[in-house]
Order: sequence, then structure tokens, then C-alpha cells
Amino acid sequence: MNYSSRYQRIYPLLSSYGLWLRGGEINTLAPSEFDARPFRVLITRLSTYRDTADSFTHKLLYQIVSKIENVYPDLAYLPPPKDADLFIAENVPWLLGTTSKREARDFGLIALSLSIVQELLNIAPMMKRSALPLGKRERMLDESIPLIILGGASALYTSALFNENPIVDGIFIGSDAGAIHRLFSLCRDFRLNGLPKKETLARLSEVPGFFEPDGKRSIKALHTSRLLPEQLLESGPVLYDENVIGKGNLQLSEGCACFCSFCAESFSRKPYREFDIKTLLSAAAKMKASMGVDDLELYSFNFSMYREFYKILWELSARFPSIGLKSQRFDSIAFDPELVKCLHAVGKSSITCGIEGISPRLRNYLHKSLSELDLKKSLHVLLSSPLREIKIFLIATGLELDDDYKEFRALLQYMQTVLAASERRPRIIFSATILVRFPWTPLEFEDAPAPSICRKAMQAVEKVVHEASFEFRASASESDYWLSQTLVRAANPNVGAAFLEATEETGYIYYREVSPEFIAIAKKHLTQKTVSEASMLKAVLPQNRHDAPWSELHIGIDESFLIRQWESACKFIDNGYCMGTQKKSGTCLECSACDDPASVATATASPAPRSYSASHLKDRVLAAQSRTFELRFKMTLGPFFRGLPRKMAGLALARALMLCDSAFIDAYRSYGSSALGVMFSSDWVLGSDVLTLRWDNTHKAALEKKLMDPGFIACVNTKLEHLGIFYGLATGDCSTQLKLSINSPFPFDLSGFARSSAIKFMTRRIGPDLMQYEISKDSLKKKVLLDCFSRQLPENNTEVTCTPGKKFNADMFAQTAFVLPNKHEWVRIEMRAMAMDPLY
Repeated sequence: MNYSSRYQRIYPLLSSYGLWLRGGEINTLAPSEFDARPFRVLITRLSTYRDTADSFTHKLLYQIVSKIENVYPDLAYLPPPKDADLFIAENVPWLLGTTSKREARDFGLIALSLSIVQELLNIAPMMKRSALPLGKRERMLDESIPLIILGGASALYTSALFNENPIVDGIFIGSDAGAIHRLFSLCRDFRLNGLPKKETLARLSEVPGFFEPDGKRSIKALHTSRLLPEQLLESGPVLYDENVIGKGNLQLSEGCACFCSFCAESFSRKPYREFDIKTLLSAAAKMKASMGVDDLELYSFNFSMYREFYKILWELSARFPSIGLKSQRFDSIAFDPELVKCLHAVGKSSITCGIEGISPRLRNYLHKSLSELDLKKSLHVLLSSPLREIKIFLIATGLELDDDYKEFRALLQYMQTVLAASERRPRIIFSATILVRFPWTPLEFEDAPAPSICRKAMQAVEKVVHEASFEFRASASESDYWLSQTLVRAANPNVGAAFLEATEETGYIYYREVSPEFIAIAKKHLTQKTVSEASMLKAVLPQNRHDAPWSELHIGIDESFLIRQWESACKFIDNGYCMGTQKKSGTCLECSACDDPASVATATASPAPRSYSASHLKDRVLAAQSRTFELRFKMTLGPFFRGLPRKMAGLALARALMLCDSAFIDAYRSYGSSALGVMFSSDWVLGSDVLTLRWDNTHKAALEKKLMDPGFIACVNTKLEHLGIFYGLATGDCSTQLKLSINSPFPFDLSGFARSSAIKFMTRRIGPDLMQYEISKDSLKKKVLLDCFSRQLPENNTEVTCTPGKKFNADMFAQTAFVLPNKHEWVRIEMRAMAMDPLY
């Protein structure tokens, strides 16, 4: 069933006026492709659009699937709380394609993407609210019901779903682009050829990393030693969230060379592999053009460990005005103090690092490979640098003793001493979370402390931080800890059943936080199923590991290595990691993840030395900034841009220009401004606009020459498609003699706007259906509204034409100058700016 008409009826009542459900984002397939491509996949996030907007993995998944012949992908998200209630009232399914507006049963495959384990709780309500049976047995009896396959970053930790009648049909662990492509291609082939779902699932077992949660689970995730270019984001959907418009993500490496005992990814995504420079630069250029990127985020578990980090930073610094680098290791800074200066040279004024353990003893336990000496060296460099903010991650293990707090207190005192000596005052934030002991890490063999113990540790850490006059944040509550810990090590099928019953009883949905009330209900259902709270926190000891349901999900790490690492953690001994540093050569620790000499060489190699100084890098960045100049372009904004941040229009134009001439990829710098956005402070006015984009002036002559070519302008309009009309360079100001044409489905009444703006007017009828609103002379001086006319149109529509003044507020005009059925409906009013000067 198509829910487009229902969306049109309710979108003003939705969060952000329904932008998250609008669909049709740049680089997504048109709704018409739904019928042209016979196999349809609904890529579903188990969190909201806003909560997942900054993630690039689902954009990459869409990019991979959209390139498979005869496969139509669409995106679905968990409705925000207010919208979820409205969906229930309006009988709208929660599993709904944002672009196609088609329900779950219109797809052949529901691909659930599990980012964090808490989202497991959202599967049942999303399926229930979409009229899908919760049990696999019932779904297998009805071939019209789509297959339901779960993957994502936390797919490895889904033992709570392992039972005889699971809520999903299949699970895929791994992130290999080739395996993902093969999985979706086989689903297409089998289903289009009429193969029943049961046989399809059985045949999918040939894909490395795929298994059925109610069947044989002796499988191994695929981790190829060579990374494919297809695994890099190049042309993903450009989401409507204002925080990610113009932002791209470039993945430098896959996996991690370290062995932090608390880190699930450190073990599940080995071996450590890197993309070569040539591949990365090619992907960055394609991404810049196809997604209009002017802010590039480099992604890696530890970006400073990338062997050619300084080389890629040098290359990208002249091509992107903004480069994001989220976090780095303290020991990397200790080994290479110039790193912080280089980060500052590219505009990085906020640094994020992880101490994790509050003392050397606990850092050894967590296998952080960070000595007290190296930590203090790093802190001295950071605290003496011109940084705006330093964020430091901590982990409460539940093993903290008085001596650990004393050492932590001494460390913070050292930081205060360095700050006083350097006379700098950056904002320093300590962010703490409670340690969750994951399967397939050394700490799976250890009991998890009770939440009350962890709460006391968090409180004690917070007290020490506040005593030192630093900021403290708790990134997860004890309820969140208990839920996560219980789910990731669910060794009993009754655990998943109890949580399912608890969500049924409470109607609970996971939105960032876990309520203590829900935890109490969940514990009640666990008790009813004879699952004790103590057993939920008990470890599976090495000798019993083969009884654990996750033991058959092989990730490449040898079990004996996990045991050795656990034994070291119990003795508070840190054996280091494989990769070499500026101080020492790398050494293979024989975890068995690397299956060839090339992989071992990558994992143990030392980073390449810098070939330039931080001052040289800064000069390069400043030179690029000094070459920046602005060009103004005439463009008519079409309906696509209604309600979207004005930067989206600039991005769309920059994208079209770069796609028409690849020479402009290096030339483009960033979005500047929108005349309509500045003039009206509104995202809802369309029509004649002047968009300002920034460029590198070494390309100025070529740009200006191209922009005089009618053929080039025609190409740009072809790339813009339905988004708008491009006319070329703007020589004037579109605000000259600007008129605003407004089409409204609601009656016009200027008096409400007049009262709110303190202006006076007289009404005159100057035609059968035409009214003039003559603004008084005193009111004209206020430069709000210069003239106004209204005309009654068929079907009770109203056309209003007015000349706005410099202080005119378009959104307020739409909200107060019409008789609205409710305050939200103003977004149905269409406002279009018309420049009277054709030469603007």
C-alpha cells in the first residue's frame, strides 16, 4: 500500500514538519524506480532519522544496494516519540519507505541495521506496528511477507534473538562490501526466481557471515586482507539534517591494530587493514562532487595510526576547507608531539582522547597500552596547546579501589599544574561510561559487576573530577549498563523472550535512554522465566565457552588468544599491541586474525614519518584560505527545497557544477550564503535566489569562461533535474524590486500579521476577486510590508502578492495572515520570491 496521500495529510503535525519522512534525498532513486526494479529492499534503522543522520554506514549500504541491477532500496527509520503516537492514531505503519511511502509487505527484504544492542528492543514494536508476525515460523508460512535479515555493527551480539522461533529470519555479521553485495544479489535472484523463503535462507548460508538464528551457527565473518574501493562512501544519500548537509566521511582503515580488552570492535573487526592513498583521494573527489562535500570527516578507530596519515592530511588540507578528526590515542601524541600542532593547523581546536582507566593498574587491566609517563607527556602537549576544548573518555570498571582514586586525583592535580604554567584555559570535559563486557573480547570470561557497584564508581570518579574543577558527564546510566550487559551476553533463550514480554507490557521504545521503570518490568519477566538477576551478570568461563551461543560465530580471533589476554588482564598486565610506533618496531602477537604475510605486515608496520612541519602545513592551509573568492549565481529554487536548510540549495548547485566539469572539484571550497535565506530568515521561501559559493581563485578564469557557455549551463540544469533552474552568474541583487507570490489553501486575513507587526492598513476592493491592502504612511516607515494584494482562486485557494520590506518575516506572515485550522498548517502555504529585475 502507498501512504503518500496520508503523508501529505499529516506531515505538518510530524517532527520537523515531516522532513525525516519526506524522502527523495539527493542520490536516492526516484519513486518511479520502485516499479521498474522488481526486487525491493527496505534498509531500516532502529533509531530515528536525527539520531542516525551522522552515521555513514547506512548511506554506504544504500550506495552498495542501489547499484545492484533490478534492486530498489528505500530507507526507513524509527519514528520519533511524538510521531510514533500519531502513526498509531492514523494507522500508519512504522516500517515505511521514506521515498516510496510503501509499507513493509511491498518489499522483498527488510534489512535491519543494528547499531547498538539496545536497539534490539525496537524490532518487535516496529514489526508489530507494521502488521508483521513476530515469529519466524508464522512468517515462513506466508510467502508475501518479506524476508527479515539483521546486520550492522552490533549484529555479532544478538544471542538474545537465538531461539526456535526468532523475530528475524537471518543475521549477517561483518562489513565486507563484497559479501554485502553478494547477499543482496542472491536474495534478488532466489526470490525473483520463485524460490521459497526457507530455501532462500538455506542458500544464503554460502555467504560468509550469514546464518539463521534458529539453525546452525558455525559460521565465520569475512574479513578480506585487501579492502575494496566499493567499501568507501562516494555517492550516498544527502540527508536533510542541517548538521550533516555538506559533510562526508572518508574511511582510512578497517579494524584496529590494538587489543584494548574493553573494545568489541578491536577484536570483531580484525585484521587491521588500510586503504591506499590513491584510492582514498579518488573516493574523496567523487564524494565531494556527488554529495557536495565541503566538510570531510576522516574515519578510523585511531586515525593517527594510519601509516600515511600525514600524507593524506597534506593532500586533503588543500582540497577541503574543513577536515574532521574525531579521536586519537594518548600514546600517539606522546610518541609524536607535533601531531597536535598539525591538527591545530587544519583547524582542529577540540581534541578527544581516551584515558579509559583512572589509574595505571586499571589501564593495564583494560589493555590500554598507555604508561603513566606517556600519558603525562601527552597531557602536557595538549594542555600547553591553543585548544578550545579537550574531551577525555573514562571507563568505570567496577574494580576501582582507593589507591586508584588517589592516583586519579594526583593526575588531575598534575593537569592543573600544567594549565597554570601554560596560562591556558581550555574547556576540559571528562566523559565516563560503565564498562560492558562483550563476547569475543577477553572480558567475556569475567563476571560483570552489579549496577550498584558501577554507580558508586561513577559517583566517586565524578567527585574527583569536580574537586579538580573540571567538567564531568556520564554518557550512560546504570540502567543502560544493565540492559546492554544483559543483552550482549544473553546465553539463555528465555532472556530474549522476557524482554519481548516486557516491551509488550510497557510499550517501551528505546530512544537514547533506558528508563528504570522498564528495567524493573524486565527483571520481573526474567524472574518469571527462572532467569536470576545474578546469572545475567555471570561470565562464561573458558572451559564452558563452547556452551555459549555466540561461540560458533567465528570472527577470526583464536579463542586461546582471548584466554591469554584475559589472564593478563586478571594480573593487570598489558602486553601491548601489534603496530609499530615512532619508538619501536611492531610485533605480531599471534591472535590468528591475519591469514597472510601482507596482513601481518600491515598490522605491524610503523606509521610513516612526517615529511613536513606543522608550520608548513599551516602555511598550506592559510594559502588555500587566502586564495578563496566568492561567485554569486542566479538560480530559481523549486519545490524540493521547501523547508530545507538553505545550504542544501548551495550544495545542490555546487554538486551540479562539479559533476558537469571534474576540473571544478578541486576548485570548489564551500557554501557561502543564500540571498533568500538572509532576506527572509526562512527555509520556506522558494523562487528567485542568489547563491554564493566559495572557490579557489586559481580556477577563476576557467570558471568564468565555463559560466558563459550555454552548453555548460544546460548541463548544470540537467544535473539539477527537478531541483531548480540555473541561469549563470548573478551581476545584481535579487532583492531589487522583489515581489512575493503566495498561494494558500486557507483564507487570507492580514489583520493578524498587522497586529503582530504593529502596522496599519486600509482594505480596498479593486476587482471582482481582487483586494488591495493599502499600508499607512507611518507603517511604511517600519519597512515591514510595502504593499499587498489578494485574489480569491477556485477551490477556496487564495493568491497573495506583496512587496516585502527589509524587516519582513516570511514565516510569521504565513503563520498570522491566514485563517489556519491549526497552528501547524502554515507550512502548506507556498511562498515564492520573484525578482522583477531580470539582470539580477
